[in-house]
Amino acid sequence: MSKFYTNVSRYGNMILLRGYDHNKRITEKIKYGPKLYVSTNRPTKWKSLEGVPVAEVPFETMREANEWVQRNKQVAGLHIFGNTRYISTFINDHYPGQLEFDRNKINVTLLISRLRRMMASPSQTKLSIK
Repeated sequence: MSKFYTNVSRYGNMILLRGYDHNKRITEKIKYGPKLYVSTNRPTKWKSLEGVPVAEVPFETMREANEWVQRNKQVAGLHIFGNTRYISTFINDHYPGQLEFDRNKINVTLLISRLRRMMASPSQTKLSIK
């Protein structure tokens, strides 16, 4: 267990990462450039789930990738592959393989506290069945 994440969020073109690296708590802002894939006739090392050869299309930013998808999603004959939920692709890129974590380092108290407050809130609406 050398490193694992406890929270990953997207903020614009940045990934906000909280976690542990060699038992040290980390908080980072990371500029993330995702990759998508397009169908191709050339042989490549990547294939779609259907076995179609695909070529990698790297991007500098997540915004650039989104804009590219919007411009090209209606292009005839162009099939776009990949995940545009970039938090998932970031986790897969930065934490490949089996992820091992130390449960004692994860703070669940805040979550429990918030749930208790929500359940006890006077603004909570009560439904009555007649």
